[in-house]
Amino acid sequence: MQQEVISPIRRPNLRRFLVYTLALIGVLALVTVAVAFWQTRDSPKFTINENNMIDSVMLRTYGKYSDEHKGWLYVGNGNRTYVMRIVQQAKIESEGMVGDELYFVASGTPVDGLSGT
Repeated sequence: MQQEVISPIRRPNLRRFLVYTLALIGVLALVTVAVAFWQTRDSPKFTINENNMIDSVMLRTYGKYSDEHKGWLYVGNGNRTYVMRIVQQAKIESEGMVGDELYFVASGTPVDGLSGT
């Protein structure tokens, strides 16, 4: 006569579950660090060419540059023409991820020589 072997019901191995869970957390952490490194490595720094930037902003804002008046001609209120010139400019070179910054101040003088509006 043969004896029937009854195997005990196996509980899930808690140790195996813990090891797999920790391994999954480790893999996710490595992937997160790799993605963060990849994004910062490929981001180009934006640099500014001061002359080109000022020319394009002044042209869009005030109009054409006049060699005769050495400034940008702007027609204001009452069809009065002003010569706009750059009074002060500063380029701030950033060491951050975005890039450089450019600040400038423009001032206008009436072409007819009269002061006020």
